[in-house]
Amino acid sequence: MSDRLRIASLNTLNLRLPGRPIYQDPGYTQEEFDAKASWLAGMIDTLASQLVGLQEIFDEQALTETISRCSGPPPRWFAAPEPRDTPDLPRVALLSWLDALSEVESVHRIPEGFAVRLPAAPEIGLPETLHDHFSRPVLGVTVNLATGLRRRPVPARVYVVHLKSRRPNRASIPGGPGEDMDDPVIEARAHMRSLLMRAAEAGGLRSLLLRDLYRARMPVIVLGDFNDHAKAATTNLVAGRMAPKNLARRDIQLYHAAALQSPNILTHRIGYTKFHLGEPDSIDHILLSEEFLRESRHAIAEVERVDYFNDHLSEDGRLASDHGAIRASLRLR
Repeated sequence: MSDRLRIASLNTLNLRLPGRPIYQDPGYTQEEFDAKASWLAGMIDTLASQLVGLQEIFDEQALTETISRCSGPPPRWFAAPEPRDTPDLPRVALLSWLDALSEVESVHRIPEGFAVRLPAAPEIGLPETLHDHFSRPVLGVTVNLATGLRRRPVPARVYVVHLKSRRPNRASIPGGPGEDMDDPVIEARAHMRSLLMRAAEAGGLRSLLLRDLYRARMPVIVLGDFNDHAKAATTNLVAGRMAPKNLARRDIQLYHAAALQSPNILTHRIGYTKFHLGEPDSIDHILLSEEFLRESRHAIAEVERVDYFNDHLSEDGRLASDHGAIRASLRLR
């Protein structure tokens, strides 16, 4: 009977079928797509996980072709819900070698009370706008973590997320002018818009998570690209760790898998998943609820180790990824 499983997250960097544009880029040739899909398939094989959250999936068919190139056993199922309002933009996906215990949920709208108004751009005649949708819809599903011959289900709610990037949000009028980013004041305002968007999405995500943490008392796993480091305000907002440690609220907080590694690990593996402004940074995270704390009386599993896969970051990321992967190895109780 196996009592161990692995969970992982990887931003694929624009996985799209050949010949289709990627924003202002003409996209991949067939040869480039083959190289990228083969690289991603190799990384999925290397991760050898039972749950793999992915970001920046443009085409479900591109993901299907990537999976077909894997040498290991194929996932039992995968989901990559298409955004309803923006079908030509990337979405998140989940590959699962575990049984699903619910339908896959795709949340587009930021929960009520968390939408924000973004600053106007009076120089080009653009009024304030409302940010009330996630930049990439949040994927949620309940899975059975039980592996091997375990008969009793071990349900957990899994979320795959990709919050608003740190790139400045340059305001523009469709078919008209955009903001002058050479003006440092306007540039600062564009960066502020981006931060406000990410904060609204972080708060909205926290609201979604509380349905499980607070109301349903369900173990929670969050996999994804938070576009901010572990101690950033937006990441702490998602985790519910905005104030000093509060044991009374431990049951509704989330914890970084890297901080929960077994004390038997000689050196805690705190790696990086991205280069930002020339410096290594970790913006891809695995967050876990109290049920994954080894000292908790409600524990269903514990984190044995966390690994980062980032050797490729020194290479051209276009046909690989500009993010490293993160993987947590768990032992079920």
